[in-house]
Amino acid sequence: SKFFNRAFFVGKRIRTETRIGAGAVSVGFAACELGRQIFGSLAGKGVLLMGAGKIGERIVTHLVAQELGHLFIANRNRERADALQAKLSGEVLALSDALSALDKVDIVMSSLAVASPFWKKADLEPYLSHRDRPLFMIDVSVPRSLDPALAELDKVYLYNIDDLEAAIFRN
Repeated sequence: SKFFNRAFFVGKRIRTETRIGAGAVSVGFAACELGRQIFGSLAGKGVLLMGAGKIGERIVTHLVAQELGHLFIANRNRERADALQAKLSGEVLALSDALSALDKVDIVMSSLAVASPFWKKADLEPYLSHRDRPLFMIDVSVPRSLDPALAELDKVYLYNIDDLEAAIFRN
């Protein structure tokens, strides 16, 4: 009993007096950190979640805790999107209508289960040509649901699950 009490005391002291727990150690937290690097603050930023599965839900839950602006949830399955909307609020869109939300969001989080990229560079170029603010895109899909060539577009910051895991590993 004394050993365990001492171990907990020492563990708490280490976490308090060092920066051992200061870095991102989850994918959702890493996504928030990257977003803060791009925008400074995430407060008021609009988010489009593409795919309403568990991974997307976890990451968006971290983002919503940052006092974000409007949340759009685009999913193939309306029931799953409605269930997620009941937890987080926001607006449900058909996945085919997701492009229409690009003018209203600053962050796109994609966790779609697709065989090839759902959005390609040519799909987004017309929507982003008049955009004057950054667009932070996170693709946690395997295989990728956002074409890596999207990163070539002006003001687009595209990160994938490997980038987020690398940030977690560094921390």
